[in-house]
Amino acid sequence: MEYVQQTGLLIKPVAPENYVMGGYTKLSAVTRVASGDWSNQLPTREKQYAFFFDTMSCTTFSALNQCEMQGYWLIDNDHISTEDLLWLHENGYFDENGLLNFSDRFTAIMSGTTERGNDFVSVWESIRKNGLLPESNFSFNANSFGEYHDRTKITEAMKTKAKKLLEIFEFKYEWVFYHNSESFTQEELEKIKVALTQAPLHIGIAIPATHAITLYSNDRDVFDHYEPFAYKYNGSIHFGMKGYMSLKEKKKMYTYTKTLKLGDKGILVKELQNALNSIGYNCGLADGELGKKTDIAIKLFQKENSLVADGWFGPKSATKLAEIQKKN
Repeated sequence: MEYVQQTGLLIKPVAPENYVMGGYTKLSAVTRVASGDWSNQLPTREKQYAFFFDTMSCTTFSALNQCEMQGYWLIDNDHISTEDLLWLHENGYFDENGLLNFSDRFTAIMSGTTERGNDFVSVWESIRKNGLLPESNFSFNANSFGEYHDRTKITEAMKTKAKKLLEIFEFKYEWVFYHNSESFTQEELEKIKVALTQAPLHIGIAIPATHAITLYSNDRDVFDHYEPFAYKYNGSIHFGMKGYMSLKEKKKMYTYTKTLKLGDKGILVKELQNALNSIGYNCGLADGELGKKTDIAIKLFQKENSLVADGWFGPKSATKLAEIQKKN
């Protein structure tokens, strides 16, 4: 196939704080697509260039393609609550195709894309910290590189909405392989195979790698931001990163139902024990029995929060507990 320009990928060395698949990592990923073929979750086709200029934002476009595909999978497999789906709809995160569509322009700017392009880590760090804005709120609509990347066009309202998305999703990333050679070791091939069951991959192509696209199957199916968008890539693949989008675990807030005291038993006691344990007041095993250890934890909680330390956990104690849980 014929490429238009296909540049914009900057390569930075792996830093100590970056995670590498198979090593020490905080990224706990699960198998989602056992075949490693994400072709049923392809996103809306969008170009990274206009007639007169290229955005040099291939790292952003390919990263957001991964997010959109994973979001589609989470929705298609009923992992997103009705409440969160409603919020996404009301805030314009679905496009005319009914697919999640995030603003490439917003993330390209927030991640610091230059006229030479950007690197994988900077883009994923922006996604992780700044969240994602709907395409409908900040579309391609620009006539030059400078206009497309004009940071002054991003409002505080945009930033607030994008960060609000982080209350639903969280984003992590890790290197699957990192080199610019044309061959893979058997270990790397196995890593790629496993990684693709968890998420599409963010890869570099051409020799040397200058362009970022999305690998979405073990048969070298890729998704690009130049036409024809989805095709088989038979050239060299480099610098593979897995960006992982998952649902944020929501804290279970303690809800006051009735006053609890020493000797009480049941599910309400267990919920209180879990809540107190979560903020550092040791009730021991949450067994649903308000015994001596839980009574001591309640009194300590009350004393340290300027409440009457009588061991009776009523509405005032519950209100203070909820305040602390929200802050944590």
